[in-house]
Amino acid sequence: MEDTNLGDLLAAHAADAAAASSEVRVCGHLTARRKHGPFLTFLDLVSGEHSIQIVVKGRPDEASADGGAPPEAPSATAPLGSLVRVTGTLGLSTRGCVSLFVAPAALEVLEAPEQPVAPAPPAGPTARSPARFHVVPDTVRWQRRGMQQLGIGAYNVLGWRGGHPLPAAPPTPGGCWLLPSTDGAALAIARQRAELAAAGWRLLTCGAALVARLGDKAALREHAARLGLERHLPQHYGSPDAAAYPCVLKAAQGQFGRGTHIVASAEEARRRMGQRDDQIGSRWVLQELVRGRVEVSTSLLVVRGAVLRAAVVAYTYDADEYVWPKVRELKQLRRTSDVLEPDVLAALSALLAG
Repeated sequence: MEDTNLGDLLAAHAADAAAASSEVRVCGHLTARRKHGPFLTFLDLVSGEHSIQIVVKGRPDEASADGGAPPEAPSATAPLGSLVRVTGTLGLSTRGCVSLFVAPAALEVLEAPEQPVAPAPPAGPTARSPARFHVVPDTVRWQRRGMQQLGIGAYNVLGWRGGHPLPAAPPTPGGCWLLPSTDGAALAIARQRAELAAAGWRLLTCGAALVARLGDKAALREHAARLGLERHLPQHYGSPDAAAYPCVLKAAQGQFGRGTHIVASAEEARRRMGQRDDQIGSRWVLQELVRGRVEVSTSLLVVRGAVLRAAVVAYTYDADEYVWPKVRELKQLRRTSDVLEPDVLAALSALLAG
């Protein structure tokens, strides 16, 4: 197998992101390593002016063939700054990043650096840019891809997901806001709001029961039904046999497309649920597939049930049926607004007030 130019590889993927990728091999310098538990490692590979995320799945220390001490794979031991060759399959991560998916041993060190390269620390608050907002946890990787560009003292560098120890509030004049980037962090802030406030954080939150309800797709549908607002949601199916296919099967809890599938038959729906029809409406939601290339995301600032501000983003994709992030966005068509259609605003206000 010949090496593939990283720039050519990324250009080909941008032209046809939905196409299945065969195994490829690229070379570049290893610039960063991040471990997420025992089975997942993220590496950053740079070649010229191009870079790509390497996703290493599996234990890097599987037992040796002779039963001896398990050697660590090069993906875990290669010094930062090394020139390496990596073999894997191109695709999208759960957060939509173009990535090369590889096995732990699929990295070959071609040349080690003369001097070890220290890992670059996250860009944290400075005297010139004190922290006014901390968005947690940092696993969404928003710091490098946007927070610094805002220029408002917003940071995504704390790994806190809830529990103890609490994150230390910075001594920012007027206080620093602690904001969630995930459903889990939103629930943790709601549950520990008294402790966090006592520790010096400013918070935008509400009761933990309400946050849990809004973060659970099955509970949200039941909430809308109680308020007579179910007509604003995709049609819900109570069993695989009652559904019109293709339709969408979603895990009740999850984000970034995790646990969401377009299913073509009752048999496929049951297979993905582990033959547990009784979990529809609790752990799973089975609903109508709404076709279309434009998806509208709305973030709201709500105080005591009243919508004060809205941030509306319309994304256009290259397919009519998809589960993000396994689709390509046509970024030149992205549109933003702070105005909601009156019927949408009325429906959301009624849902939140209830």
